[in-house]
Amino acid sequence: MMDKNDAPRLKVVTVDFLDGAEADAYAEALFTRLDLDDDDLLLLLAVGEDKYAVQAGKDVRRLLSANVLGKLLATWLEEPFLQQDYDGA
Repeated sequence: MMDKNDAPRLKVVTVDFLDGAEADAYAEALFTRLDLDDDDLLLLLAVGEDKYAVQAGKDVRRLLSANVLGKLLATWLEEPFLQQDYDGA
């Protein structure tokens, strides 16, 4: 169980378009460019392309596997995001 000291710091970035990049690659480059830390979790939303991606620091990846992160996004984000209900997403 995570306590508040273990909780990842969520950063959300929205862009209109990915300029031809894949969402995962764009998120990875953005994570590096923003100099995010091991306990940061970046959620990238490309609203003009209806795509999203997540990039996690190494401490976050120890707590939440890529599979778990994918399931969380699919369960809670995907449907409202694709319906352009950004507040609901």
